Amino acid sequence: MLGTLKGLSARQIQEKVSRRLIVKAKIFINLFRSSKPDTRPVFVIGNGRSGTTMLINLFERDFRLDVYGENDPNIANNYLLDFDKVAATIERSKSRVMVAKPLLNTFDVMRLLNDYNDSKVVWMLRSYKDMISSAKKSFGDRLPGYMHDLVVHGSGDNFLSKGMPPITLQRLRKLDCSGFSELDWIALAWWSVNVTAVDNNLNHDSRVLLVRYDLIVPAPEKYLKKISHFMGLEYLPRLGGYINARSVGKGADVALSPVVDKMCSELYDELKAKF
Repeated sequence: MLGTLKGLSARQIQEKVSRRLIVKAKIFINLFRSSKPDTRPVFVIGNGRSGTTMLINLFERDFRLDVYGENDPNIANNYLLDFDKVAATIERSKSRVMVAKPLLNTFDVMRLLNDYNDSKVVWMLRSYKDMISSAKKSFGDRLPGYMHDLVVHGSGDNFLSKGMPPITLQRLRKLDCSGFSELDWIALAWWSVNVTAVDNNLNHDSRVLLVRYDLIVPAPEKYLKKISHFMGLEYLPRLGGYINARSVGKGADVALSPVVDKMCSELYDELKAKF
């Protein structure tokens, strides 16, 4: 455990340790609770580095929720969702709401909504430039490599090659990508994931709540209350104190090719207008 705390601030260490203690306490308490026949599954999805982990970490502090991260063996294999495991986990849940983060299955949003009774989706949306800045630091050249290989060569064995809808890939292959940088490819990964919300008309689906990272971070109480009510729960005010507002605007200096910047800017504006 000490290794995972290296390099963190005192506040971050306190948050992480206290959250782990709460998770252990929830596991113990669940030993004495009965399964719920009508547990509602809520799936937190969207593009990586868009605030999904932030939400999951907050939800882990709520004793009313069963919470499963993206590679929890109860719901996933190697970070990809196992739909049969999800059904079994919902069935044995002892909480009113089960929250899962199948991030790499965001392309499967309609299956998440239709395969499970009373399911809902919280879609996290972050500015494409802020996401690019964060993703470059976290993923290095892996994500742009995945995108390049899929679009240019039609190859790959990852969540993009397995899940990207054919219509999305067709649109990307019409681009002249000969001079694209790694940042351009990361931006196109952002575009390919988030255009799924538009293509499936999710703005007209009451089972979906799109949450903008740039709005929830500076005003957590307002938007966490909205998310809680969307899930069918009362909001616990203490949760908002664990959000760090300093991560907005980090991608202001990200430079993209004009065509990629235009694609992402237009989609971001469309999503903000529709949701």
